Amino acid sequence: MKSTPRRFTATMGFWSLVALVGGGILGFLGFQTGSPWVFQLAAAVQPAGTLWLNALQLTVLPLVVMQLLTAIAGNGDGASVAAVGKRTLVFVIVALLGLTGVGYLITAPFVGLLSVSPETVAAVRESVLVPASVQDAAASVPGSGADWPVSLIPTNIMDAAVKGDLIQILLVTIVFGLAVKKLPEEQRKPLAEIFRAGADAILIVIRWVLVATPVGVFATVMGLTLGAGSEAAGILGSFVVLYNGVTFLCILAFYPLASVLGRVGLARFARAALTPQIVAASTRSSIASLPAQVESGREELGFSSTTSGFVVPLLVSTFKLSTPIWGVTRILFLATIFGIDLTPGQFVAFTATFLLLGQTVLGVPNGGAAFRTLPAFVAVGIPVEGLVLLHAVRDLNDYASTVANTTGQFAAATILSRGDRLSSAAEPATVP
Repeated sequence: MKSTPRRFTATMGFWSLVALVGGGILGFLGFQTGSPWVFQLAAAVQPAGTLWLNALQLTVLPLVVMQLLTAIAGNGDGASVAAVGKRTLVFVIVALLGLTGVGYLITAPFVGLLSVSPETVAAVRESVLVPASVQDAAASVPGSGADWPVSLIPTNIMDAAVKGDLIQILLVTIVFGLAVKKLPEEQRKPLAEIFRAGADAILIVIRWVLVATPVGVFATVMGLTLGAGSEAAGILGSFVVLYNGVTFLCILAFYPLASVLGRVGLARFARAALTPQIVAASTRSSIASLPAQVESGREELGFSSTTSGFVVPLLVSTFKLSTPIWGVTRILFLATIFGIDLTPGQFVAFTATFLLLGQTVLGVPNGGAAFRTLPAFVAVGIPVEGLVLLHAVRDLNDYASTVANTTGQFAAATILSRGDRLSSAAEPATVP
């Protein structure tokens, strides 16, 4: 369905942006002044933000399951879905490796400017308290990455649903969809109609939820900024600037990539990506942005049912820009701070291990499970104290991480859906 052009000031993205800025300003004002009325306002709107975020998360799994079953069993064409899945995974692998290489090239010159005295480094190592759980994780290097393929098949589908593990949900849904496809036509067709009707109903619910996005964004951002401190200074401040700067450059790079490779106008892509980005920034959850990605892609860019039902959830599960950026900036930063010279072989081993372990990180706030990727660093000699220190500013970097993930996923879906959109009579492609 082709959407009619609207003025930007009349879009959900504009009012969500207004809510984001307004909530942030009020929250910062309250944090700095301690004004009682700001805290009272935050307490009054907090339930609205919580309800909005819960509603977004509630729609994720039903949306993934119904859209994917519709794509596989809706017309009995599971082979095309398999081909799309292979193409998507190849894209993810190539893009992550390419982004890692570019990340090293971008980050290395900046960390080369750092200068920290040996006394400061010694003080850091002596003053940082390493929790026992982190020490245990450090002792488990380096084999934990090999367990990831085994974890792809859940022993309990309900447990996977509770954890929000989209990869496991996708695999189980694909198997079930392929089984439905093998049924006789008189059995497959009624089930396919149920899947399609369920997917359409969930999309209606999502539209209802997204109407409340400005209110939810205002409440969520105001609460976050009201309670946040800003003690990052010195070494921590340098890392925050480094990480967010590199992340911002990578986000910007995906705009022309999506426009050129996806054959869609730059302004049109930017407009379509805005609402998912605002949801990502306010919730710090790329999974929570999935419904907005699906809806915005369908309405603004003409995503097909296969793209919105399969490609987008698969990308949200596997394609996280923050993984290589987070790994590259940390290892180069800490190696420079602690004066550690890493060999090319160590960089290769670190990259492979970190990217694999990064696939176990969920797209939710603090989804890194603290030090889940710790073995990759310890294996190449990075002190645990440095990792614990940088973890103190993880929340400050999480906003940029989530926006980067969502932008990359939406851009990748735009690129991978090019053939669907070009062949769709209902939504012709816009060539920049």
